[in-house]
Amino acid sequence: MIRRVLQALLGLTPQADRRHHRRVYDRPIKLQMENRPYDTLDWSLGGFRINGFHRPVEVGERLPGNIGPVDGVKVGDFVVEVVRTTDDGDMGVRFVEISSEIFLAMSGLKSC
Repeated sequence: MIRRVLQALLGLTPQADRRHHRRVYDRPIKLQMENRPYDTLDWSLGGFRINGFHRPVEVGERLPGNIGPVDGVKVGDFVVEVVRTTDDGDMGVRFVEISSEIFLAMSGLKSC
């Protein structure tokens, strides 16, 4: 009960309370999936959100891609799992695999 009151006072949703990594909205990252470029709407060390993916996807679907350049690191590979989609093409994903170089570069960016 106290938790719900604090969440309401602070404007937190239960989902925001569950996040493990802080979201970054003001520093989009360039990535490529299925040979098409995308810019993130927001991202964290746990995943990212994009808009306008070129085809419908299902929750649970896994997609490979690459990301970069990020803070001096040219390019790194990743695999993501789709965790949510919207009718207007938003797609939220979580990292299943990510290169250590890109993870470290993103760690440095999030604190800027």
